[in-house]
Amino acid sequence: MAAPKPAASRKTGLPKPDSRGRCQVSVGPAGSRRKFTFPREVSQVEAARRRDVLRTVHEAFGEWSPLAVEIAESVRQGELIDVSPAAYRAAGNPFGPVPDGAPPDVLSKPREAQVRAAVRSRLARHIPADLLLHEADRPGGDRAGVVRRLKMGVKAGYQSAAKLVELGEQVPPPPNDLAPAAAVVMGAASVVKNPAAPVSVPGTLHEQFNRYLAAVQAEARGASDRHAKVRQLIARHPDTPLAALDLDACRAMIDFWRARPESRRGGRYTVKRARQMVAELMLALNWMHLDGECGWREPADLPRLNRKVDADTPAERAATGTGVVRTFTNDELAKLLRHGDALDQLMLVLGLNLAGGAAEVGRLTWGHLYPPGPHPWAGEGLDVPDSSHGWAGFVRAKSGVAGWWPLWRETAALLNGWRESETVRNGSPPADGSRVLVVDSGPLYRDGGSGRTALKNAQSLVAKRWSAQRTRCEKAGGAVPRLPFGTVRKQFSGWATKAGVPAEVNDTVLCHGSPHPSGPLLFRHYSSRPWSAAFEAVERYGRHLRPALAELDASLPNTCPLREQ
Repeated sequence: MAAPKPAASRKTGLPKPDSRGRCQVSVGPAGSRRKFTFPREVSQVEAARRRDVLRTVHEAFGEWSPLAVEIAESVRQGELIDVSPAAYRAAGNPFGPVPDGAPPDVLSKPREAQVRAAVRSRLARHIPADLLLHEADRPGGDRAGVVRRLKMGVKAGYQSAAKLVELGEQVPPPPNDLAPAAAVVMGAASVVKNPAAPVSVPGTLHEQFNRYLAAVQAEARGASDRHAKVRQLIARHPDTPLAALDLDACRAMIDFWRARPESRRGGRYTVKRARQMVAELMLALNWMHLDGECGWREPADLPRLNRKVDADTPAERAATGTGVVRTFTNDELAKLLRHGDALDQLMLVLGLNLAGGAAEVGRLTWGHLYPPGPHPWAGEGLDVPDSSHGWAGFVRAKSGVAGWWPLWRETAALLNGWRESETVRNGSPPADGSRVLVVDSGPLYRDGGSGRTALKNAQSLVAKRWSAQRTRCEKAGGAVPRLPFGTVRKQFSGWATKAGVPAEVNDTVLCHGSPHPSGPLLFRHYSSRPWSAAFEAVERYGRHLRPALAELDASLPNTCPLREQ
């Protein structure tokens, strides 16, 4: 028996909210209905208004096409694009008074013809009409990008209206009525075929790139990698007048990155990085086009330029081993241990023992370490052999999954020595909540804090220390591959594949799987995991690394279990 439909409100005709206060409506004829859910924060009156707009969207397109769905989703979220005469008047009627007979609202009923007519007639200098006509309709077109640019363009259009008038640009007045879709298509085609006369644009490319960098830094303060990409755009492209930045100039800039130029560090840019640079360049040009103070207009055919990056040649693939995860050999690990100080050695051995990267070993606290003997879950029913040197257990932050590892002799010895040095330095033993890997300025891994202890990239100190350790190896004549510290986490997977370790055991060691919302370290949530096999795999892995760990034998005792605090 079908569940009864919720009663409708007399005032709005909407179904009554569910137990969570959400209102759900269906729009469209039988067989092609689409459900839209409004959160509890949306009132019944507002939900009814958005429902009416959603119905108009469906009527305009005749179906739930991909572009219709994108616009409808914006309507559902309340992100209605307001290019109504009311908003136009609020902007000071920058293009002249609104003529009598203008529609009462344009995009509160976003018919396709209305959207395109408004864009072409009022804001054609901010949103190329051909973008909507072609990009959204072609197979694989960026429909979400169309809606996003529409919102940004409308906002920029009103904000820069006065600037456009100052530059002497001829902006058509608002239409008395809205043309049908076919007329809009023909009109947009004529705009492309007969572009307006070029306008002299003041300023240079580097000036705008620097303004774009400031905008990116203000919007995404912690995105240091993106800031670096914008700086690369400034460094690698010559400064040219904006008036000379036509389609050919834009094509030359894109082709520069498509060809994967030589890096300052040697070798060509990787395919991935070159794609990122092309994408950042397009974002910068789009920002310049929409910015009200720039005055530069992007060429109409810019979105159609080829942006495909050259792939690796067979020789490059053979040199970099594409498709094969590169890891360190035992000999290379021994060199790293030989030329590292106490903190470097502890960081590396913890990464190997716990199959962790910078985030895993950097977040490790003294409270995550347990003395030798039975497993901490033994009292709850976990039947595994005792550990001779101690245990480590925590919830991996990235996956939210708990993990346990038996400690090796070398790991326990390094931890004991490090704790003693920390006790001497601080005058008291470290607390359970204190992180293990620390330097004079604070934790080595900075995923929190403020002031001096706050970093944009939490792993930057780990990366710098790791790079310095590799450099010491090179100066001592024992060069090692320039692989990131995250490679240490991949060491276990590389060995496990060759050693025939089952995938489920590998996932247990690496903390893969589904997180549990409550009691993550309670045995009942993880009782089905192959813990015994996982602990045996960690011990076998330690024996495999014995030639590398032997580098520490001279400074470590034969037996060194983890001492209790």
